[in-house]
Amino acid sequence: MAENTDLARGRNPATLTRTIAPYTLSMRPLFLLGLVLVACGSQPKQAPLTQRQRDSVIGASSLPGARGVKGALAVQDSAAKKRAMLDSIAKADSR
Repeated sequence: MAENTDLARGRNPATLTRTIAPYTLSMRPLFLLGLVLVACGSQPKQAPLTQRQRDSVIGASSLPGARGVKGALAVQDSAAKKRAMLDSIAKADSR
């Protein structure tokens, strides 16, 4: 449809593309620069994993020795529960 209006105005579509092409070529580097800047934009930093979190990830994996890590975490959890229980008993006795 744009060709019909251009022809009606006495413009040759072939010359229109030649006049538009330099503008398009000058915009291409700007577009690519914008695309690179968006792609390389700053991403939010994640907090580093704690030792417990790293061990949990390893324990859940299928790496060799992962079962041992998972077992060690279970022992650590049960020891923490016993310690918390003994602490609560000691606090109740001291009152």
